[in-house]
Amino acid sequence: MLVLVIAALVFALVAIGTERALAAGLAAAAVLFGLALFLVADRYESSTEALADAGERAIALAPAVLLVFFSFNGGGYSPAPVAFATVLLALALGLRLWFASEPFAGFGPLAAVGAAALLLYTGWTALSSQWSHAPERAVVETDRTLLYLLALVLFASFTRSTDRIRLMLGGLAAATVVVCLIGLITRTMPDVWPIGPDLQQGRLSYPLTYWNALGLLAALGFVLCLHLACSERESRVVRVLGAAATPILGSALYFTFSRGAIAVAILGIVAYVLLSRPRGLIGGLLAVAPATAIAVMTAYDADLLASDFPTTAAATSQGHHVARVVVACVLGAALVRALALPLDTALSRVHLPARMRVWVPATAWAVGAFAVVALFFGLHGPREVSHNYDRFVHGNAVVISGDLRSRLGDPGNNRRIDQWKVAWKGYQQDSFRGHGAGTYVNLWNQRRPVTFEIKDAHSLYVEVMDELGLVGVVLLVLALASILIAFVRGIWRARDRYPYAALTAAMLAWLIRAGLDWDWEMPAITLWLFCAGGAALAVSARHKTRPLRLATPFRLGLSLGCIALALVPAAVAVSQHRFDDAQTAFSRGDCTAAEREARRSLDVVGFDPEPRQLIAYCAARRGDFGRALSEIRHAIRDDPDYWRYRYDLALFLAAAGHDAVPTARDAATLNPRDPMAAAAPQVLAGPNAGLLARQQLSSGQ
Repeated sequence: MLVLVIAALVFALVAIGTERALAAGLAAAAVLFGLALFLVADRYESSTEALADAGERAIALAPAVLLVFFSFNGGGYSPAPVAFATVLLALALGLRLWFASEPFAGFGPLAAVGAAALLLYTGWTALSSQWSHAPERAVVETDRTLLYLLALVLFASFTRSTDRIRLMLGGLAAATVVVCLIGLITRTMPDVWPIGPDLQQGRLSYPLTYWNALGLLAALGFVLCLHLACSERESRVVRVLGAAATPILGSALYFTFSRGAIAVAILGIVAYVLLSRPRGLIGGLLAVAPATAIAVMTAYDADLLASDFPTTAAATSQGHHVARVVVACVLGAALVRALALPLDTALSRVHLPARMRVWVPATAWAVGAFAVVALFFGLHGPREVSHNYDRFVHGNAVVISGDLRSRLGDPGNNRRIDQWKVAWKGYQQDSFRGHGAGTYVNLWNQRRPVTFEIKDAHSLYVEVMDELGLVGVVLLVLALASILIAFVRGIWRARDRYPYAALTAAMLAWLIRAGLDWDWEMPAITLWLFCAGGAALAVSARHKTRPLRLATPFRLGLSLGCIALALVPAAVAVSQHRFDDAQTAFSRGDCTAAEREARRSLDVVGFDPEPRQLIAYCAARRGDFGRALSEIRHAIRDDPDYWRYRYDLALFLAAAGHDAVPTARDAATLNPRDPMAAAAPQVLAGPNAGLLARQQLSSGQ
């Protein structure tokens, strides 16, 4: 009861701080659940065991629920949803540590290695604030990594069960279909599901708000649904539903116009086919391939939906036609898959004689490899690869407006190489420990070769090299490698290799795309990897040698420690919520409310520089430049390398009649490509510097 009450109090703190009814409801549910267990535990032991078994099965669906949650919260990019989910997982793990008879039943050597590597990576991320001197940035990054760590440990704590992994895959596939279906509706039927014009224009991004992330989600979902459609181990209904979902996912993937997502989708499909070789592959492909091709070709022909204004009357008419074709393809795929079910049964009965089970597959692999190589050279593959490599290296500009279909054939890097070069130079400066978590944006502002605004390096690996150095890279690679080994182990050792083949194919797609974008910062497309990875890292029940029980005081300490760990993300959630309220008030000109909410945000997380920047602006607007200068200098101490705070200080100094030129030069040094920062030393040195500064402050720019 003590553990439950403390867990409920943490949720209550989040509920009070964020004014979220969901958190309050979860807190009440925790208390009621604990009370019910307390009342029936002695008399109905079998009931509590059944409840525990049901909970273990139900937790397999948690990744799907979290995927949907993050998808409709901007993909989880902002700190608030990450903090809330981290609190949820921390409390869930804390309760399991206390209530489960064997809370670490699934932990073996491989799970211990993966968890330890990710734990050290999380600690290194937090520790990096000591040399970056930007604790708020490190806390945000640590929260995200802690979310992944808790997911991995929680799912690795259960013994491995193929049935549970299959249920997890089914839930993830269903979640991706739901998210992509809603996104597709907003594009093809904007009159049915209207969204904001800032999310509707150009490439499909709703609900994740980032088109490349939605594209990767659709690609991963396609691999999982193809697995469900082709695996003869799945039920007939699941195979039919898996095939029926692929036209939806294919169409949504196309409308994102994400070249990387399309490429890794193809890679994932090929990897799954080669690794799993299911008996239902022929029947699955007969249903999936034609239906998806027709849906995507129809979407491609709808040229107005590939423009910057896909909600005009003519575009909506095209969208309705695409929607009708997609529905027809869904029904057609389901019908063909249902008719092909007997073929699965027939192929399942075919077995090679024992003496042929080695040389026949080996011959097939050799012939297939020879055919691929011959086709590659026959189609002038080396020349095409060389040509497109040159276009990738030198093609910085990729079309982002007009006819978006043209970008699908453009292999340009879209300034990726510039970003990677900056990160690499940062890594060379401090190769051991890096510049600190979350600080790449400062390095980019200082060294970018062009005026191009970004916050992340568009590559997990090079960004970690810059921010966390060699130590961070080694720990991250070790954690990811342990998960990949666990998936591959399942292919070779598990009785049902198909789910592990699907997970391996999906992870290969994710690993490649993570090197080309900021997928790590989007839990909607990354959290599943650590949930499934934890489940695969665990030891199976039949391979467990002896019970792994913990002494009661040790278990209580671990449980309360895990719940206490939730206080950090809880504080971030509350602080961020109050700061969001402050920004809303500031945008409508209510500085009184803005300052009040910013102060309340600082009461929870006192080293966040953004609320202090807002307070400084409000103070400057009412002429209290002493307060403005004090607050903005405090913000600079909390994040010394961010150019904007130096620029704001220069404005406040000029408006107050002080010499602002040295500070303006500091701002220009930290961001020489920004027009405002570059011009500030000259503008604020003139006779009208004070007037110009006050005008800019009044406009809030």
